[in-house]
Amino acid sequence: MLPEILAEMERYSKAVEEKTVTCELETCLRCGKGTGELRLHDRRKRTFRWVLERLVKKVVVWLARWKCRLCGATFTLYPPFALPYKRYVTETVTRLSESYLEKDELTYRKAVLQDGMPVFHEGAEGGPLDERTLQHSTLYRWFSLFGALERTRREALRLIRQRSSRSGVFRRILPIAPWKYRSDERRKLLGRSRQLFSAEKELGALFGTSIFPRFATLWAWS
Repeated sequence: MLPEILAEMERYSKAVEEKTVTCELETCLRCGKGTGELRLHDRRKRTFRWVLERLVKKVVVWLARWKCRLCGATFTLYPPFALPYKRYVTETVTRLSESYLEKDELTYRKAVLQDGMPVFHEGAEGGPLDERTLQHSTLYRWFSLFGALERTRREALRLIRQRSSRSGVFRRILPIAPWKYRSDERRKLLGRSRQLFSAEKELGALFGTSIFPRFATLWAWS
């Protein structure tokens, strides 16, 4: 049985290749118009990485490009398993990042280990393992993305307040261990990232949806 993340990627890629994929947007990201005017324009290949136990595995996926018939804008609408500008799938990026934030004892180096052992890149098919490992610097860079999604975080909290003004997300204290940062700028970056993950959980509980990647794309990457 295929891992769910792999099965999800293969289903999406096949739908793009067979031109049966559907666009979830009702209006164009640029002009805000065009209900029913968004059409499949092109496709492109993208290699994604995901972590399975102690292996970084690679999967080549077709991504769909959409075009607005009215203003001519073209854009990629990322599927749930993918994040713009990131090679690793959403599940891997968010899981490792959130684990680092929530567990005070974790350093960047420890957070990218699996059971205390390095995570190696999968080699060529049938070949030996790649000597490269998942680097702590990769995890470090991911927070530059999450910390920058300020508009996304605000919009998520606004939706939560509209649905449940008494939600615990507004009273929750989310401290960052002082040994996880060396500057006030980094402390704020990690703090905003942790607040984003907290809002993500509450949004899922209230609306059954996720910030990543749809809301983040519409509010921050459009």
